[in-house]
Amino acid sequence: MHFSRNEIFRATAWRILLEIYIYLSEQQSTYLLYSDLGADLGGNSTVRWLRVLAEAGYISLDYDVQNSSRSVIMLTDKGFISLSTYLEAAVNILS
Repeated sequence: MHFSRNEIFRATAWRILLEIYIYLSEQQSTYLLYSDLGADLGGNSTVRWLRVLAEAGYISLDYDVQNSSRSVIMLTDKGFISLSTYLEAAVNILS
């Protein structure tokens, strides 16, 4: 399954990336748990998009070593740079 960069920055995928980015920025943490994502994203859709984003290299998904039923989600360098660039461009357009 291949998604273009424009498809990644839409709807559910965008909301997931943005929520991870904001959470990690505010919490000063390097990862978050799946349960930390907003409940309004929709369970099955969120899981599918997390896999797509991981395959595209924007996030990494690992199991929590303390609880294998939980997933640890980390924004990769590619994900962080892509989001930062995208948000900077949006700010410049709106300025």
